[in-house]
Amino acid sequence: MTQRPTSLQKLLFWAILGGLSVFFAEVTIGSSPFAFFDAWGLAVVCPLYLLHLLVLARIAFWRERPRLAALFFAGVLFGLYEAYMTKQLWNPDWSPTPVRLGGVAVLETIILVLWWHPVMAFLMPLLVAETVLCRSRHMARALPQVLQRALFGRRSRTVLVVLAVLAGLLLSSAHTLRPSAVHVLVSAVASAGVLFGLVLLWRWATRGVRMALPELLPTKREMVLLCICLGLMYIGLGVLLRREALPGLGPQASVWLLYGVFIAGLGLSLRRPRPASIAELQDPPERSSWKLWLALAGVLAVTATASRLALGQMTWAFAIANLVVGAPTGIAVFVLCAWDTLRPLPAPAPRAASPVI
Repeated sequence: MTQRPTSLQKLLFWAILGGLSVFFAEVTIGSSPFAFFDAWGLAVVCPLYLLHLLVLARIAFWRERPRLAALFFAGVLFGLYEAYMTKQLWNPDWSPTPVRLGGVAVLETIILVLWWHPVMAFLMPLLVAETVLCRSRHMARALPQVLQRALFGRRSRTVLVVLAVLAGLLLSSAHTLRPSAVHVLVSAVASAGVLFGLVLLWRWATRGVRMALPELLPTKREMVLLCICLGLMYIGLGVLLRREALPGLGPQASVWLLYGVFIAGLGLSLRRPRPASIAELQDPPERSSWKLWLALAGVLAVTATASRLALGQMTWAFAIANLVVGAPTGIAVFVLCAWDTLRPLPAPAPRAASPVI
């Protein structure tokens, strides 16, 4: 049974998407461990992630069945908010002596723009939300075959548990949670509780009806309002947040160049033909079971708390490991997506001549 989503259903789905984006990108790393509860999180962090995700997801789904390159370049544009909003690409406050090129912090930009935001703030929320709540599988089919097999194959539960453990280790290393393991536990449990509450509201609002992800993304009219709100956030945070860290025109021009490159990449990737479905992904029943996701949330919370209790301050090593793995991974995915976008398309097969009668 299918139907067009109501306004309430779309708003709930958007709230879940935004909540997942904040959870994966901010809570797990400890940048905003209580983003769903404090004033800064509710007034700035949650709207910032929600607006970026909705606007860029709608653009990436312009062809409905997106290529990985389109999704990745949209996620990269998401990460570039760290320039004018937070000024982190020019003057990162978590890295006292950054190596700069053209006024831009090189390693920090690679991590934030090519790794963390495309994967954790954009791809992961869309993949999880579509897999759990929707009937479509556009996000899954956009992934490379090796990831499709890992996340949807026979050993998928094991992979999900490993990912939950890694997220827990990362949460235990969060610098803003250093006071005690209790803060780690409360952050994980409370944030997961908010997401589960939103999903329960979604199930009540949809009454078992599963819709396709593109149907739940903003319409053209809704996009106008969302873009206006996002633009106002850029102006407001650009003026009010770390204004002293805004550099001169030279470093700003470097960021303009990055915007130009990645906007061009997104535009070119959207013009490529839609990818053919590699295989029909039959989502197993337990993938959308609340018991599975409750268990994964428990694994994350227990891992984060136990590692904090056992290792104490030594958990900083998990954050370093994330940076060491993330930077080359982001570069590798960028190269893969650039090659997919720029490589020549195979010539279409010639049509057979019609027989002359």
